Amino acid sequence: MTRTSSKPAWSAVLAFPPVPAARPRVTRQGWSYYPKTYKTWLQRATEGFAEQKPATPIEGPVAVRLFIYAERPKTTKRLFPRGDVDNFAKAVFDAATKGGVWVDDDQIVKATITKRFDAVNPRVVLEVTEANPEEHA
Repeated sequence: MTRTSSKPAWSAVLAFPPVPAARPRVTRQGWSYYPKTYKTWLQRATEGFAEQKPATPIEGPVAVRLFIYAERPKTTKRLFPRGDVDNFAKAVFDAATKGGVWVDDDQIVKATITKRFDAVNPRVVLEVTEANPEEHA
């Protein structure tokens, strides 16, 4: 990646509704598991990123812009989607790591996350640009 413009070096769109990362649940026997909704979404998102990933995983510090466009429930009066932005980000960053977009999501040194409703086209948009390593040394 070269730092020659403000355009993202790499971007992808997951054309299905986003899901925030869930906390693992624990059974009475001590086993832990993730809810099926989250596991299913994570698998689908991982496959989506794997289909769109760069030729080689991105290395070095990166800045990301993440746009979460969630479905609006029919009964909500809220102006913004439920779910913490950090949980939406965790789900997307984990899927991008598993999908081969970058080596590890600890390379992210700057993140801008936006969440809003889009009843017509719920989706996730991830844009990745090279970060200046001197700013983060």
